[in-house]
Amino acid sequence: MGFKTWFLSALGVLVILAVAAALYALGVAPGHLAVSAPFLLVVVFIAAVWGRGAAVVAALTSAPVFNYLIVPPPYSFSTPTPDEGFFVISLLAVALIVGSWKERTLRVEY
Repeated sequence: MGFKTWFLSALGVLVILAVAAALYALGVAPGHLAVSAPFLLVVVFIAAVWGRGAAVVAALTSAPVFNYLIVPPPYSFSTPTPDEGFFVISLLAVALIVGSWKERTLRVEY
């Protein structure tokens, strides 16, 4: 992986952490799975703009951040439930599908 891929992956991690900080600042109540929507939107955005690699890193970063901030008990890591496992698999699937679509589109254009 080149410098650009590493840079975009690191930037994706920072964006996920910024979303988590925003949710924390807004006082989002732990335990609500609806809070997963911002993480999903960020992964879709990163996949569409920066590509598959950065999106997969963002999806994998979202899982522990979501577990730490949202899953009860808050502000501690817990064993993932099947719903949370499905969430991680969904994030990875979205990252791979949208990221691959973006890269194929770029190959066809050039």
